[in-house]
Amino acid sequence: MISKIVATVVLTTLVISVQAADFGSLLKGVEKLKGQSASGSQPVVQNPTANSVNKSPGASVLTASANNVELPRLHFDYPDIAWRVGDSVQVFEKEKWHVGTVTNLDFDKRPLTVRIELYPDLNWWPWKDIKPMDGYAYAKFPAATAVGTEEDWKVGDRVEMQYFWGNKFHWKPGVVVSVDGDNYYVYAPGDTVKYFWRHKSRIRNTGSAKEGWLADQADPSGLVSKYQAELSGRGCSFGANHFSWAFLWNYDHSFSAEDILYRMTADDLKKVIEGYACYAKARQNFPDLPVTGGAGEKIQGRFDVQAQMIARHKEIIRTAVTQFVQNMAKPVTLSEVKISGDWVPPSLAQKNGFEALKSQVTKSLEKYKSIAEVVGASASPNWDDVRKLYDAEVEALNARATAAEPSLKSIAGYTKSFSARHPTIEKLASSYALGVFPGGKVLHTGMTSSDLEVIKHSSGIPQYRYVYAAVLMRHPDYRHCFKYAVRYKEEYSGGGKFSSGQIDRGTGGRSSLAIDEFTRCQ
Repeated sequence: MISKIVATVVLTTLVISVQAADFGSLLKGVEKLKGQSASGSQPVVQNPTANSVNKSPGASVLTASANNVELPRLHFDYPDIAWRVGDSVQVFEKEKWHVGTVTNLDFDKRPLTVRIELYPDLNWWPWKDIKPMDGYAYAKFPAATAVGTEEDWKVGDRVEMQYFWGNKFHWKPGVVVSVDGDNYYVYAPGDTVKYFWRHKSRIRNTGSAKEGWLADQADPSGLVSKYQAELSGRGCSFGANHFSWAFLWNYDHSFSAEDILYRMTADDLKKVIEGYACYAKARQNFPDLPVTGGAGEKIQGRFDVQAQMIARHKEIIRTAVTQFVQNMAKPVTLSEVKISGDWVPPSLAQKNGFEALKSQVTKSLEKYKSIAEVVGASASPNWDDVRKLYDAEVEALNARATAAEPSLKSIAGYTKSFSARHPTIEKLASSYALGVFPGGKVLHTGMTSSDLEVIKHSSGIPQYRYVYAAVLMRHPDYRHCFKYAVRYKEEYSGGGKFSSGQIDRGTGGRSSLAIDEFTRCQ
């Protein structure tokens, strides 16, 4: 998720000149270096061979051979779909299909990361457990690959993507299989890893003169080593190892930092911000650092990218945290209102349930409030979005209740009819139900049998005996009449006798508020 936020909020700002008073001279130095690099570039040879090398100053870039890469076959049943981050899909989990949202692509492994309402975090699903949503407008692969427009490629365009190997940046032929803003998912076969996320700055058309990243740059004044020495002297760090530059901007769009806020504390976030502040103070003394410090593809060596992040780090984190809270509100909301089997949460069942839902969602998101406060972000969800989810579930509940039989002849989840009678036990069941739902009215009662079933130990000695009873109720606080089943149970006291009977909710420790079935009132 965090990388998705980064992709949409941060990556698109790569070529924007950041305006920040404290870092003005620093960023001017970065732009100056970029301009020198661009003006010093040399055209590459047309129709190059695999061994031709771009000889531009400071670069060590191997040019790719002619591009004849064809589109891959992804999902066997839906080979024409070009899956995208943000697509709605269905995934199979817990014996049924659930609607979710794609948050990452990794066709080399389990292909899609999807968020569904069952879980607060992200999960991978294989192709066999993924299918498209009816009526959803998916991007489609073209009939054949094509030559695309530089800097604005589409699915099916043949490109060259830059990758780091042997201490050099190489250009490798591939074809675009998905697009997410300024980030492209490229199929480039030939190695164990065949699919790569790349920002547009590291993609070009075959034969283009574009340089992309440089492996390293000359540093005659030793600025890089002096800068690194100052960082060490200041003790600059981000705290835990997994909190780093990639926390905010995973430049390669590989989503290695996804959902990191879910397991962060406010203290963790403060250490990240302190790390940025430390780097910022050090950078003020080194405005003329080269674009890159020779760290391969890792952002740790991209001094120009770091400068932009330093100038905007609080804004970036604030946006990330706010979006994170909004994303977390959805699974929390659905867990509070989703009809699951025969369980309908009170927040959905009750007429004033939305206020109860707001209270529960606010309580559940309270643990993120301290994180949000660190950067002045909002820890409150978009209540209009929450209301839409809530209203959709109420509509489903209404339809279900309307279709149910308004009697105790059958109750969802039970195989026997509640048509038998036993006045004493029925009275106890009514009293129990009214204790759970005070202010309600019992319309009808019934039992599965007039006789109690005896449960014995393996030795044959009785353990207890029981029978199920149910009530049909109307309550002014609930949207519909409902059926409520209980168990009447008598423990064996010895000598062929049983103790006085008690009402409980049966095996499994069911909640006393767990209504068995909603129905229309007679």
